Amino acid sequence: YPVPYTPGEKVVVFTGSNTFANEPEMRDLYVAIAILNQRGTPTRLVRTGFNSPKFLDGLTPELREHVLDLGFVEKAKLPKLLALADVLVQPGRTGPFNDYRLPSKLPEFLAMGKAVVLPPTNLATLMKDGREAIFLPTGTPDEIPATLRHLFVDPARCATLAKNAVAFGQKHFDL
Repeated sequence: YPVPYTPGEKVVVFTGSNTFANEPEMRDLYVAIAILNQRGTPTRLVRTGFNSPKFLDGLTPELREHVLDLGFVEKAKLPKLLALADVLVQPGRTGPFNDYRLPSKLPEFLAMGKAVVLPPTNLATLMKDGREAIFLPTGTPDEIPATLRHLFVDPARCATLAKNAVAFGQKHFDL
């Protein structure tokens, strides 16, 4: 899958479909990417998975402008897409929906050797903020771009987070 790229542009990859349950969080991620671009940090969101027509119809052209939506992609091809990311983001916040589920992409995110950003819920309760991942205390569309901007300008921190994420994944997951 060719991914359009502008020199200097940052890439966030999200592999997963949207459902009625995660639509608000997915919208927050789209808003966060738009904010990054509006504030001078060129960023592209590469998406895979199914989208409900209702979700897509609710997105303005400004929210879709910096998103490459590839639709369904075979699982075997996902690692190559994830490898393009500067940072991997699981949007969301604490609460019943996220507290009692494990997003299937998180083990893959951890294994990729990239900095991971996620809410302090589910799997993150076993992690330390700033060591294996960066937590989004509120998960708001303003918090996500602020967190990403800090990571984009600190490759050494991203490398440390990535190394620790891989170690965490190897310790807690085994096919």
